[in-house]
Amino acid sequence: TKNWYNTGNSSMDTFYNGDLAIFDDSAAVSAVTVVGSQAPAVLTMSNNTTAFTFSGAGLLSGILDMEGTNTLTLSMTNAPTFAYMTNNAGTLILNLANGGVNTITSTILDNGLGAGTILQAGTNTVSLTGANTGFNGTIMVTNGILQYSDSTALGGSGTLYVTNNGTLDPNHKDALAKKIVLSGTGYNGMGALADQNAGVGGTFPVVGNVTLAGDTTISATGRWDSDSSFTLTGNNYKLTSKSGIILLGGSSTGDSGLGDIEVVSGRLGFQYGIALGNSANTATVDPGAILTFYSLSTAVDKHLALNTCTVDSGGSPNTVVGPVALVTGTNIIGLRSSLILSGVISGSGGLMAETNGPV
Repeated sequence: TKNWYNTGNSSMDTFYNGDLAIFDDSAAVSAVTVVGSQAPAVLTMSNNTTAFTFSGAGLLSGILDMEGTNTLTLSMTNAPTFAYMTNNAGTLILNLANGGVNTITSTILDNGLGAGTILQAGTNTVSLTGANTGFNGTIMVTNGILQYSDSTALGGSGTLYVTNNGTLDPNHKDALAKKIVLSGTGYNGMGALADQNAGVGGTFPVVGNVTLAGDTTISATGRWDSDSSFTLTGNNYKLTSKSGIILLGGSSTGDSGLGDIEVVSGRLGFQYGIALGNSANTATVDPGAILTFYSLSTAVDKHLALNTCTVDSGGSPNTVVGPVALVTGTNIIGLRSSLILSGVISGSGGLMAETNGPV
């Protein structure tokens, strides 16, 4: 069908694989159906006022070049197999129409200005596996799950935002110094940061630079740790840990700035140089859950509310100077090393020491 304008001869023409395809604001339609395997040499988006959506059961390959400031939404059944995706401007929205794992092997890059955005918005998993350090724009996860093969897949200097119903799954891969901004309960409530790798033997550093932009839920299927240079900016928001084993803190972490903390199940640990944030807020440990202090360099001055749970002290001695409320049931403290409780202890619950060190 001759429904393309050929700029070479100023006439209507038929598209063939290997052609240069340009979508701009002169287009009569913005909804494009991809049928079969389509491989333009370069697919250029020069759309500043028109938002395009590509759907259908076809497959896109070749090279994607985003130069316009508006959006391109990919809603096809199949993940694209572009060799390169250059995102110099605008937002590439991945809203793929399937519930599976969509691997993006493309190398993602930009012109160094960091003006482009990549958005995971589908009810599925997108896995980035390319060496994308040449991309300095923003990555956002507002729905579904985003995975990555290693830190280079997350791009260069830009920020990664996880919000609304989005989840970042590190899969035991360290994001190193990548700035990650979290908020919300994540996809289907699994957490804004939810490592789904079931491995628990050893340590698994996955994040180094985290900021909370709202109340945030995190989780693990097995175990994950912050890395040794970890920084956490809590902005007085609540942090909820809902499952698995999670250990936060490095030697120079400092004050986390957290508001309330809740350990719903599993183990949430604070270690080394991290402080638990606002002393006027409460760390609540729900029935069966474990709150761990490991070789903390500063005393814990947060309120503790214990509900038939365990407070675990490990490494060098740890000190709690904040008030401890024994809300319900028998609460176990101590375990592996000395734990000093110098604050007021109150409540109708019980307290039992099971330790290898003094309490």
